Parts: sequence; C-alpha cells; structure tokens
Amino acid sequence: MASILHGPERLVDQGVGEQQSESAERAIRSLLQDPEVCDQVDLVIAFRRGPPEDPKAGRYEVWSLRGMVAFTRWAGEKGLEFRVEEVIGENPVGAQDPAALRSVAEECAAAEASGFASADPARRFIAPSGQSYPFGYERIAQLFDSPHAPDLIVSPKDWAFGIQPGTHGALHVRQARAPLWFAGAGVVAGLHDRAARAIDIAPTLLAALKFPKIDGADASGRTSSQRGVGPDVYLKRQDGEVLGDLLDFQAP
Repeated sequence: MASILHGPERLVDQGVGEQQSESAERAIRSLLQDPEVCDQVDLVIAFRRGPPEDPKAGRYEVWSLRGMVAFTRWAGEKGLEFRVEEVIGENPVGAQDPAALRSVAEECAAAEASGFASADPARRFIAPSGQSYPFGYERIAQLFDSPHAPDLIVSPKDWAFGIQPGTHGALHVRQARAPLWFAGAGVVAGLHDRAARAIDIAPTLLAALKFPKIDGADASGRTSSQRGVGPDVYLKRQDGEVLGDLLDFQAP
C-alpha cells in the first residue's frame, strides 16, 4: 500500500490558511523577536493549510530563533511516518531522544552549559540548544488533529512561567517526561528502560485485562479491515500501542 498524506483529521478552522498567512508571519516574527516576549519563547508552531480545494494537504511548521523545520505526516502500511520537507538554519526539534537528560548529572551539566549552574534544582534551567523534544513531530500533528486547536502554538523556554513557577505541556523533554508505574497481576516487575507515551496507557491496560481486540482504527485513522488485517486494536480509535514488554500475558 502506498503512503497517503495524512493531515489534520478533523480540520475545521485550526492552522494558518491563505488569508491568514501575512498576519501569521507577523505574529511569528513578533513572538521570536519582540524583546518583551522573545526570551520566554522557544518554539512557535503552526499547521500551514493546503490550497482551498484540499486544505489538509499542508504542512506543519516549527519556528525558533535557531531555525525552522517543515514536515508532513503520512499514513502507510507500517503506520505513521513523518517526512521533513524543508529546513532553514537548524531544525529546532531535530533532537527527539526521549532518554536525553535522564540523570541528575546530565541535567546539571546541561544547565551549567546553558549558564544556569545552581545548587537549587528549581533554578537549573536548560537552554533550547541543550534540550530534546521526544516524539516532537507526532505530538505536534496530534494537537492539530483537534478542531479546537489554535492557529499558532507557543512552546516556552525552560525558565518561562506565568503567575506561578513551573510549566506543564511544553514540548521539551523536561516537561514531556515523568515516571510511569504499573502494579498488579500480570505486570512484569522491575525497572524498564524504555520510552512510553500517554496514548500507550489505555491499550496497555486493556491488554493486561485481557480485553478482546476489535476492528478499530489505529494511528493512521484506518480500521483493521481497511488496512487488510484482522482485529488488532483495543479501542475504536487507538493512537498508542501496547507496552507488551511490561506485561506477562501468561499470568492468570
């Protein structure tokens, strides 16, 4: 099966259309260059809509002071794939290692290299150049699948916060990662050195509870029968996958 361009699934008004292009360019420049805000902004993200006759045939763009990357999402026989279409300067989300900065020593070294060496963990900020953006392309595309997504998204730098310290939801690894615990019958005990996503939790729990697989849609938006296979997912729409190495399927 040939790969199919897979833009936002429920495209309504989200993203930047032809009539918004000029204002979007001004907004992106202002967010990245205005001295009032630029020190807080890491990334400005958009879906650039395609032509009026096929608005889904657009591309995702990530802008920063370091550079820009444009990419597209495709659905193929092996699931989703992401193709980089253009890079200007440095790809700001090119580093996507989910295991980056995994130890305190690595965080301290990255903070020191960023000019924020501190004994206070809350002050050990890491500059964008020292960050990673796990599953960056996938997470950006998923956000724009929602008809409630905005035209532009701002991902703040590590040290940016609003009325109270701390940020949640930024694309960089320090805000994208947390320990994941499973306990109970059928769980393989021990520390598992692997990446997991929030979308993997539901199918993993259903597999642990021995729910039957159904003819549902996977991350490509196509059902099992549309993909020419037997029932292979646990949800009517399943973006994630089963973390099978965490489960003992022979357990009662």
